[in-house]
Amino acid sequence: MLNRIEQAPMPYKWTFIVAPFIIALGMYGGTNPVPLSWLALLAAGSAVLVLMFGKETFLSFFKKMKKGSWKPIFVAIVLGYLVSIVASAVGPLLGQGALQENGIINSLAQPTLWGNIVTLTTLGISLIGEEVITASIAFPVYYLLVKKIGRKQAWIWAALISAALFGMMHFNAYNGNWYQMLIVIGVGRLPFTYAWTKTDSLWGGIIAHVVYDFLIFIPVMMGVL
Repeated sequence: MLNRIEQAPMPYKWTFIVAPFIIALGMYGGTNPVPLSWLALLAAGSAVLVLMFGKETFLSFFKKMKKGSWKPIFVAIVLGYLVSIVASAVGPLLGQGALQENGIINSLAQPTLWGNIVTLTTLGISLIGEEVITASIAFPVYYLLVKKIGRKQAWIWAALISAALFGMMHFNAYNGNWYQMLIVIGVGRLPFTYAWTKTDSLWGGIIAHVVYDFLIFIPVMMGVL
């Protein structure tokens, strides 16, 4: 995947100016009660990636995963839960109170089976959008840095910067709790970024992210939790 970013045609300079505005607009739409909010992140992230890297390279980010990709996907899911558990334990030691529940969880359960299916479908698309919008931050950052500081360092910075902005996107969901946004959510999404590179496809992170969240959402919808 990193090779495809490096080999992509040089983006026009103006795209680096326009892209942040598109990303900000997508994040606003994806985190506020606007029409089709569940499509906002996917649309904005896709637009930025196409704008900067071209349609062909954009589609290559969604190529078929490498053989045996279920292993890094499984690892990513487990690591995601471990980060959440550790963050929950460390938070109080740093003066943080109990972690706040994502407000969306309280509104998940629907009175009908069809309502639950629609909810899960829109949530699934929204989660795909979260991966794509994160990639639309990480990939341009990597492109800008790789020739200056090398592949490893460039990818570390790209992953950290995109994770931090991803966490801050959840400002409304967690009432501005910075620890929860940057550590629990931001650091907690790094395993999904890991899955991108290990599976050589955005689908690795998408599958890990969707499974991770659905293992929480579905029991809530069924009234188990």
